[in-house]
Formats: sequence, C-alpha cells, structure tokens
Amino acid sequence: MIKLVRIFPHEGSGLFAVHFPEKPCDEFRALFDFWSDPELLEKFFEANTSDLQQSRYRYPSIEDAVLWTIEEAQFLLKVLYKRAQQGQRDPSGALQTLFRPLGPSDARSLSWQRSKVYGRHHKGWLRVYAVRLNANTFIVTGGAIKLTQRMEERSHTECELVKLEKVKEFLRRNGIHEGDFEVLKINQ
Repeated sequence: MIKLVRIFPHEGSGLFAVHFPEKPCDEFRALFDFWSDPELLEKFFEANTSDLQQSRYRYPSIEDAVLWTIEEAQFLLKVLYKRAQQGQRDPSGALQTLFRPLGPSDARSLSWQRSKVYGRHHKGWLRVYAVRLNANTFIVTGGAIKLTQRMEERSHTECELVKLEKVKEFLRRNGIHEGDFEVLKINQ
C-alpha cells in the first residue's frame, strides 16, 4: 500500500512524498539522491546525449550537465524547504507559489491537481512532480531530468506521469481531499 511521508518532519503540513511499497525509500529522497550522485548523473547524460545536445541547452558537456544538475538540485531543495516553512505562516509564501499545473488541463481543477516545480531556470531540466491538495500541501510523486518537450517522449518521464495518476487515484479512492488530509496516518 502507498504510504505518505512528511518530507520536512518538523514543518507541520506542507510537503509530503509518496513511498511506494516496492521502493526502498520515498520518491523525494530517491530523486534528490539521484540528483546528487555524479556517477549516476554521468550515466544518465551519456544515455541521453542526443537530448542534452539541443540548442535550448546551449550544448553543454556531460561534465557541465552533471555539475549544473547537482548545483541546481541543492538550490531547489533549499527553496522547497523555505517555502514549506513560509507557507505555514504566510499564505503568500505557500508552496503553490512554486508549483505550477502540469499542463493546461490540470489548471482547471485544484482538487488533486497534477503539478510541477522547476529549478531556478524555467528552461532548466529539473522537475519535481506532485499532486496538490491545497495551497501549501503537495504530495511529491517523483521527478525527472526532462530534456524533451513532451513527457511521453521518454520512458523515464512517462513513468512520472504514471506515478502522478497512481497517486491521484489513491487519493480519490480513499476520499482524501484538501480538508481531509490530516486524518491520514502520516509516517514521520
């Protein structure tokens, strides 16, 4: 069964992650572990060199892509932590100021909205994917290095779409809406 894990344990509601039973850790931790591992990143960029070598990325070397990814991931982690804290005290600093609807069809609904957050740069390739429950409550389902225009173009990003839908369905099936979230048993 899917578990929901509080990402920043002492921050009250805010940012949670999905922990799928077949995985060793939650999706947030797995994502940031990947984004901070130079060897894994090098393998990823070697396998996706043709995607990396697009003009919109200004043709970086694999080494530059690895370094940029690690730096950007560290920045993104700090920003997420800061907003999770701010959102508890000030609605104008809520997580929804970072997260955006995944696509145009997601913008129409706030309940279980598929969402994404970019790194520092809109044209950057880091993405964190989540399901929105309210302005400051998001459940991270995963993330990716997105080098293509559409998520369906590559298996690693298409997998993220599947996880988003799986979590939305879990929330629907269990009748979990924005106001019901606190009744869940959250792992600390």
